[in-house]
Formats: sequence, structure tokens, C-alpha cells
Amino acid sequence: MISIYYPPYGFGGDAIYLHRLCSELVRDGHEVDVIHCADSFNMFVPNVDPSAFPVSQGVTIHTLRSGAGMLSPLLSHQSGQPFLKRGKIERILSSKRYDIIHYHNVSLLGPGVLAIEPPYPVVKLYTAHEHWLVCPTNVLWENNARVCDTPSCLTCTVRSKRPPQLWRYSGMLRAAAKHVDLFLTPSRSSYQNHRDRGFKPEMKVLPYFASPLGGVGRADQDSSHKRPYFLFVGRLEKIKGVQEILRHFQAPGDYDLLVVGAGRYEKELHEQAQGMPRVRFVGWLIRIPRPVGRTNRRIGLRSIPGCKLPRLLMSRERLAEFRSAHLLPRAIPF
Repeated sequence: MISIYYPPYGFGGDAIYLHRLCSELVRDGHEVDVIHCADSFNMFVPNVDPSAFPVSQGVTIHTLRSGAGMLSPLLSHQSGQPFLKRGKIERILSSKRYDIIHYHNVSLLGPGVLAIEPPYPVVKLYTAHEHWLVCPTNVLWENNARVCDTPSCLTCTVRSKRPPQLWRYSGMLRAAAKHVDLFLTPSRSSYQNHRDRGFKPEMKVLPYFASPLGGVGRADQDSSHKRPYFLFVGRLEKIKGVQEILRHFQAPGDYDLLVVGAGRYEKELHEQAQGMPRVRFVGWLIRIPRPVGRTNRRIGLRSIPGCKLPRLLMSRERLAEFRSAHLLPRAIPF
């Protein structure tokens, strides 16, 4: 596995999913190595407590660091090449004979990392957790304000306070993609977004899965919150849409909203929720409140089978797939 983020040097669902995937592969008898970049994580979060996440039992972890610190991922972001990391990656890939190289989030290693070839034949996969292959900001969030419908990438990059990537206007990514045998994406909407924006290499939809609860996220036997509640868990960024949920909790009601997480939009959300006693911001947690039902190995809103509660559902992206497939018959759209 090659990814810039891997717990505890990671935040967001892609790092958690990669941890689960590696754990499941080891459980099934496979040998798994992970190459990740601590410099990329430290560029955003300078200090991390390695004890905040369980050790990946049976997984060999290779942590990339350079003496240049944050300059290394910045150089890769601008050049498209893993200049200060290439040597170590090549040595790791040459140290044993791998059957599969599986790329995940490599945005701060650059597309050049896809073209690194070990001295033996190998199958290469790439899972597109976000839209980095077709979007300089990764998330199709135009001008840091709305869903991208009509791409204007250079303007959007500047307004999103990102340095423009000139390599995106060359054939670098197209050439690097030829070194990957198959691209994977977790949803039909993500697949279509890539196709609509001109991404032509072979791509298949492979939905995420969730391991049985254990370690991080194990439910407490008794919730400290006694009233019925809806639960949001994620980074507090505008793109996540928590601000759209808040209006459903303005008036008195029989259920609350618990918000677990932290992020750049956290202060604004607190201000918007003033005077809403039904909204509680829990902060960043390693253990989450007890869920309303047992979980299922398929991730998503189907993970509460048999639950009779309504769900709040935003009419966009992957969640809309659940609604259109009639998996959420009692969803409340907003």
C-alpha cells in the first residue's frame, strides 16, 4: 500500500479505511506493507500522539521522512514528482517481491509515484478516495463555496488558497496513469464524476466496507447522552454540510444532534448553533457514542439495518445513490 496518510499519521476516512483494509488482508493471511509520508501529515498537524490509534498488528509500516520537512510534500505538490522520497520508495519496492502495489491518496507524492516500477512484474491498483485525478483541490468544491458544476480549475485553485499545479496542464498525469492496471472508486457518482471530467483509464466501482466494531470506535455500553439523537462524525469543513443540518434542530423537539469531530469550519458552526440547545458539539474523540443499531460490514447508511428512525440525507453525491436505490425509504431530504 502506498498512501500519504496512515494512522496515526492521518485524518479522514481514507486513512481509516486503509487501516481496516490492511487489517482484513492480514487476517486473511496476506503479507501487507504500508508506505506512508509523515512529512505530508506534519505539514497540517505538526504533532501527533502515536498512541492515539491501535498498532496495525501484522502490517509492516514504512514511514517516509525527509530532512526538508514540509518542503518535501510541497515540492511534490508543485512538481508532480516524489523527488525527496523516490529513493526510499524504490528501495522498499526492491526489498521483496510484491504481488500487488495498491495506491491510495498520493496527492502530496505526485503522479510521478505511479510510474515507479520495481525490478519485477507487479499488478498496480489505485483507489480514488477523492477526486485528485481530475481536481486540483481534490474535492470538486468550486471556489471553496459550492459543488463544482462547471470546472474553472485555475481560478478555483487560487480562490481556494492553493498554489496552482502547472503539471496538470501537461501530459504527466496521463502518462503516469498508464502504469496503473486498474483504477477503483467507491461509488457510482465518483465514477461518473471522473468520466465527465475526461478521465479515460479503466475504472471500476468497488464500495467501501466496514470491519466489525473493535478498538477505535468500539461502542460504550451506556451512552452519556440520554435523549434520542442523530450522530454526525467527521471533519468539520464547510463541504461536509453540517450547516445544512442545523436548521432541523432550531425548534424544540424530541431528538438532538451530536457532532463529533474538529476542523477549520468548527468556529463558524458553533456560532450558527448558538441558541440551539438540541445541538451538542462533542469535539474530537477516539471513542464514539453508542450507535443506534448493530453495524453491518457494508459501510454507509445501510449500516443500521432494521432501524426504524428517519435519516437526514443530503441530495448530492453518494448518499443520493442510497436514496435512488430505495435503501432509505424514510429519508428526510434537505
